[in-house]
Amino acid sequence: MSRSIISRRPAVLLAAVNLFGFNDLGVLRAVYGNKPPSAAEEDDLDDELAGDELTDSSGTGNSAGNSGGGADSTTSTGGSGGKSVHVVPLTKKNFDDTTSKTPFVLVKFFAPWCGHCKAMAGEYDDLAKEVKTLMGTVSGGNGAAWRNELDSAALEKAKNNGVAPVLVGEVDATVDAELAEAYGVTGYPTVALFFNGKKRSEYLGTRTMSAMLDWLKTSVGPLLNVVKTEKEIETVLESRKPVGAVAVFKGDSKVEEIAREAAELNAIRTKVLYFPSTTTEITMYKGTTEREVVTDLSTIPTGTGISDWFSKFRQPLFGQISEDNFELYMTSAKSGLLWVCFDPADVQAALTQFSQTIVLAAELTIKAGRDKFPFVWLDISEFEEHARQELGCTKYPTIVLQKGDILTESDQEVEKFSKSFAEDPSLLTAAAVLEFLDDVAAGKMQSEVKDELDEMDEDENMGGEEDEDELEDEEEL
Repeated sequence: MSRSIISRRPAVLLAAVNLFGFNDLGVLRAVYGNKPPSAAEEDDLDDELAGDELTDSSGTGNSAGNSGGGADSTTSTGGSGGKSVHVVPLTKKNFDDTTSKTPFVLVKFFAPWCGHCKAMAGEYDDLAKEVKTLMGTVSGGNGAAWRNELDSAALEKAKNNGVAPVLVGEVDATVDAELAEAYGVTGYPTVALFFNGKKRSEYLGTRTMSAMLDWLKTSVGPLLNVVKTEKEIETVLESRKPVGAVAVFKGDSKVEEIAREAAELNAIRTKVLYFPSTTTEITMYKGTTEREVVTDLSTIPTGTGISDWFSKFRQPLFGQISEDNFELYMTSAKSGLLWVCFDPADVQAALTQFSQTIVLAAELTIKAGRDKFPFVWLDISEFEEHARQELGCTKYPTIVLQKGDILTESDQEVEKFSKSFAEDPSLLTAAAVLEFLDDVAAGKMQSEVKDELDEMDEDENMGGEEDEDELEDEEEL
């Protein structure tokens, strides 16, 4: 049964789990409920996906190899079965005290039976060691190495409390299930950053020491960056990568208030700047070269509406998709997702040649009232397996449409269509993209090979409804 439910998700979402580390937790909850997967279920789902299973929020899961750490513990296993020397064990006895006294606390919620928890344990311990080293480079442990990045108030608080500004810890959620439940943990491992005792953000990137360290370094600063010169803005924009975005709010105190609200949303890979000015202008720099400007504050909703507004404002018409910002696109891919595959040998040249073309195609699609598909590109040099196996991209440039609702657990089939322009790349124009989408909508193009998991489902279900009944009985145990 787990196969049939999982396979209703499109290949792109499965790839997000396997390649990007994205937890498809809604599906996993439907499959497993609040219990850890059995050995048979793990084999059925495969090792790569099994590590991201549901939490055992009842606290009744297998605890073999857990940290066993109460408040007095000085080492933890992190689910690895070995000693984690540098990671601080956190439990319900010391969690509140630690997170309230230490400005920034990075917390990994893990389960001893979780495959990905075990795989990342060494990297996480290396991260903890590196953070300790960086935080100890100034007398009083004030983190001089990150002085330019750290929130000034956090530095002062750390100094007054006699602690380092940043600490790396972990919680065995099968022992302290209440903590995991209190902070909305629904999958393992979940890595979250706490600021002054409150959950600030979750880490969704690759689970390597260097990637986590880079993210942490950029996450311990103030959410809203107040700048005083145009040169400061230029410096930030020069360092922006296509996967990220920079929002620049210029204006009076009312604009500053909106900027602060937007910053508190802590949008994925988004830096928010405020520049005091007598002229109102809010600019979002996103995608490769996109720049969207708002000058009329009346178009910006207030209260809870600002979240949806900023999310839409943040998303480029054509942008890079990666393990860091995958969730940004998934929330808007209700009708499908259109991928553009460029030659990994020279992606920058391809972006220079085609970015404006694809942006124009996206704009025309919206104006024509067609189904809205996020238009994205993938760094194939990094995710070659995904491009080949899931998208079928072997020649460049190629456009691929995965059509269907990729968010809900419905029975709707997700179809895949593609068109290659490898023989003559100059034919990849905005008109060609629109013609491709029109042909798909008109049924002139045939959907490509079904997802392999769907085919495996059909093979497994040849026995009829009896197998389904047996599996449902097992889930009730």
